[in-house]
Amino acid sequence: VIIDYGCSYDKEAIDAQAAAVVKSIAYIDIPKKPGNGLVERVRPRQDILAQLRSVASSANPDVAFLEYGYIAHYAQAFPECKIIFDTQNLQSDIDLQIAKLPTINLTRQVYAGLVLKASQYHEQKYLPRCDSVLAVSEIDLAHYKRQIPLTKLQLVPNFIELSRYVHKGAPIKSTESPHIVFTGSMDAFQNQQAGDYLLENIWPRVLQDLPYCQLLMVGIIPPQL
Repeated sequence: VIIDYGCSYDKEAIDAQAAAVVKSIAYIDIPKKPGNGLVERVRPRQDILAQLRSVASSANPDVAFLEYGYIAHYAQAFPECKIIFDTQNLQSDIDLQIAKLPTINLTRQVYAGLVLKASQYHEQKYLPRCDSVLAVSEIDLAHYKRQIPLTKLQLVPNFIELSRYVHKGAPIKSTESPHIVFTGSMDAFQNQQAGDYLLENIWPRVLQDLPYCQLLMVGIIPPQL
């Protein structure tokens, strides 16, 4: 059983691709409502928990793989199997950065502080209960070591190993126009930060070697430039 959050993929395409290797796929839609970002870090939604318990009862899985920064509390829907939790990122650090941003009013500032405390609470209470927790960087791993037994932690970087993707074709000529695509939900703070870093620190270096290269930044709700 694989549990992901915020799935916005083409479900029909996923079903067709997975048909050969996956027994069944169940989708549980989680509508966004004001306050969800705070409440869902502290306790699971009962309607979603009930649906997941139904999945556990019918599928009887050996392993439940939960994938997102603050859904570790849904592990309780699968009491009879091992729980692997993929953090994807250090959610409390992202919320800390957001809490430090300049805000236009006191309400947003207070809310950001509450979200940060809720994320920290979630990490401390629910992550240690999982059988295995996947950290995606050395920085994240060092953070989780302070609250999760080392025997439960695994480092699984979420980037590709460039040495395995060496270009073996003809060298790219300087007059050609290769494309690089950056994808992500552009309303997410961490993706906006990554996009800014790419544009300011990496892209100028790319253009030095490939002046005709083009960058496409693709994602929903992009910020105004």
